Amino acid sequence: MLDQKIEKFLDRRYIVTGNVTHLTFLFTVPKGDDDIRIVWDSTGNGVNDTLWSPSFGIPSVKALTGYIVAGTFMGDFDIGECWHNF
Repeated sequence: MLDQKIEKFLDRRYIVTGNVTHLTFLFTVPKGDDDIRIVWDSTGNGVNDTLWSPSFGIPSVKALTGYIVAGTFMGDFDIGECWHNF
């Protein structure tokens, strides 16, 4: 299963061939009953020290109720794979 995930990353060019400047270790965690999630561990190669990640506050349902008005729409967007571009 890990091989399939790595192959997908290669196909999408999240991982490319070339000179290696930093090694990034990984581990997997179960995702449901028949899938895995890859977790990239950049704590040991110095990359984490150079990254800045903004904080995205997730509002509570109570905070959102003021925005719910008849005739409006809300959406749920999954941008989980977006992180692999960085």
